[in-house]
Amino acid sequence: MALKTLPQRLPGEGVPETSSRAVAWVIAIAIVLVLAVNQLVVKFSPRGTRSFDGKVVDTKWDLASAGKSGGAVIVIGDSSGNFGVDAAVLGKELERPAYNLCTYGRFQVRGASWLLDEALRTADAPPKLVLV
Repeated sequence: MALKTLPQRLPGEGVPETSSRAVAWVIAIAIVLVLAVNQLVVKFSPRGTRSFDGKVVDTKWDLASAGKSGGAVIVIGDSSGNFGVDAAVLGKELERPAYNLCTYGRFQVRGASWLLDEALRTADAPPKLVLV
């Protein structure tokens, strides 16, 4: 009994020709789509204190510039403090206003210094406590 060999391809199956130019186009289109979707997400996302780096820094700068830190507690630090310190809870426990001016590590040490300087410059009185 002889074994029948199977064809390498199914009848009617074709392999389209391709080139490096076609592959480059597919990669370029994928990159453009990813960048476009990213820009749309950034544009239409709500502004929050824990979203994009620049918006976090803008929000913290606005808070430091508000001039409300007199007699309060100011928290300066990186993202651990930004995500880990709830100013409302801290203020309630210490029975005084608390402001979280933490941003991200790559903005330290100069960024924290600028935020603290701005908070001190605009305050009606010095803060009671600065936590670093």
